[in-house]
Amino acid sequence: MRMESLQTEPASLRVLEVVGNAIVGGVERHVQLLVEGLTAQGFGIRALCPFESPFTNALRASGCPVQIAMIEQSLEWRSLLTAAEIIRRQQIDLVHTHLFNATLLGSVAGALAGVPVVATIHGNTLLAEEVAVARLTGAHLVTVCTAAYGMVLSLGMPEDQVSLIPNAVDSRRFRPERDGRPFRQRIGVPEGAPLVGMVARLSREKGPDLFVQAASAVAAARPDVHLVLVGDGPMRAELERQIEGLNLGERFHLAGTAADTSEVYPALDVVCLSSRMEGIPLTLLEAMASGRPVVATNVGGIPELVEMGETGWLVAQGDMRALSEKIVWLLDNPERAVAMGRAGRRRVEESFDIRVQTGRVAALFRRVVESRRPQALTTLRLDQVYGHARVS
Repeated sequence: MRMESLQTEPASLRVLEVVGNAIVGGVERHVQLLVEGLTAQGFGIRALCPFESPFTNALRASGCPVQIAMIEQSLEWRSLLTAAEIIRRQQIDLVHTHLFNATLLGSVAGALAGVPVVATIHGNTLLAEEVAVARLTGAHLVTVCTAAYGMVLSLGMPEDQVSLIPNAVDSRRFRPERDGRPFRQRIGVPEGAPLVGMVARLSREKGPDLFVQAASAVAAARPDVHLVLVGDGPMRAELERQIEGLNLGERFHLAGTAADTSEVYPALDVVCLSSRMEGIPLTLLEAMASGRPVVATNVGGIPELVEMGETGWLVAQGDMRALSEKIVWLLDNPERAVAMGRAGRRRVEESFDIRVQTGRVAALFRRVVESRRPQALTTLRLDQVYGHARVS
């Protein structure tokens, strides 16, 4: 398994980040942290995104120029020309992509320009098309969890064309000492009441409906507890109906999105994540960095984060009875909960801090540029790409 070693030598590589979405989500938060870290190391970063959003504003605020182009599941000629022109005019040394639509566009543009490409796979599984595109264009694949790493190799990718670099968070920003009282006051939690929460996009893969289901059992066992979902998404209206149907009343709070989640976690006594599928979720890393015990479903890369019984608890996906029981156990055993939170903080500092991850990404970028400088595209024909993705 290739795990990039941490290197700190200066670099002046010019990198184009191609991001397939621009919502406020885990992938986008990952990209923003990475851009900030690489810029601090001397890299020149530009970004290509599908639309304007708070995410693109945040990138610009950090000093990263952003250009907008259609980034579809099929190749769009104008976007391909835009990407190729950015590579040429800005003398880009390496293209880094996130999500399949961005990988398709960035890999072909990079191959056409003779510039190496690194594609990060953010989930615990990947599409066969992602491997096919990497084979055709010579892109290097980065996975964030061992499940995806093993799957890439099982699909025939050479080991020297795949790396494992887990997600990470800024442990200086997410700290246990942060004051959680303003958030509790904002959502109307009585002083001294236990607060259990989940920070996630309100979409099916994150399982917010499962958290609400478990919350009903927690509320029955602990009449003093309050519960909160922090985030927004397509399931909000459905969740409102579910909460009303379970008669959770004023004890369950839909807080919406938070501009700064580092202020949320210190307000929570227990942090949950009831996902149906995951890669390496930033919300659990943020919670652990904030010194909070976690209870999560045993899916994707989550078992690589949570040490069972040491930093929190894992339950089977869909087993909301077990989820609610572990939440209640932590509320009933506050000393153990505090100890688990401290252990989680240590684990993030040792293995999942953004400065360590950025160093590994920087080392990979240098190695790819130095040892895998492809020639300008001569043998890759668009009819080869056409066999794996429609060209429009």
